[in-house]
Amino acid sequence: MKSDFGKKFRFSKEGVFLFSLPIIWQIYHFVSPRSPFELIVASGIFFTIVPFVVVRFILRDNIYFLGFRRGFFGKGISGILLGWIAFWPILNFLADQTEFRQIYPPFNFMKENAVNLVLAEIFLILPIFFSVQTFLFGYVYEGFRRLMGKKISFVLLGLVGIPLFYWGQLPIEMVLSSLVGFTTLWIRERSKSIIYPILFGWGLSFILDFLIVYKIYAGA
Repeated sequence: MKSDFGKKFRFSKEGVFLFSLPIIWQIYHFVSPRSPFELIVASGIFFTIVPFVVVRFILRDNIYFLGFRRGFFGKGISGILLGWIAFWPILNFLADQTEFRQIYPPFNFMKENAVNLVLAEIFLILPIFFSVQTFLFGYVYEGFRRLMGKKISFVLLGLVGIPLFYWGQLPIEMVLSSLVGFTTLWIRERSKSIIYPILFGWGLSFILDFLIVYKIYAGA
């Protein structure tokens, strides 16, 4: 049976959810994963497994809380495509910037050849995005949506929560994280599923990495 999370404040449920957010973020950064293996494991534990444990055993809710449902396929796919098209000019511009070429793709071996790039995007970057998107647009968004409503959650996460999550990145990334965040929230609400936000975020990363590598080898 679905829980009544968000209908009233209780330290045993709503309080645990709110306190879990900074705790998860702080522990993840304390662990400070660096290698590909560490990033996959740490993000999987702190951004997927821990939220699921909280949802299942403390909030007494099911996996739908995290957004894992089929949702509306047509709206989800069309939202993804519209988002990719809208951000294409920005990604193309960023791919020309020296500071972005220095940090993306995140691992040097991804720049060696197309096979390395594609395999890393599928088996390394995708699992990380699966966990991060599940945390931000599944666990965090659904919790705030039930506590404060959709409109306030959109503004709070888009303007504050998501930029804070990416604190320490390049200034332009902080601004773009907010724009991408609003778009991802729109896709999340439009599709009623976390599947499409995961694919959208991963796709943006893939496109940027591909453009950077292509331009480097093309001498652009």
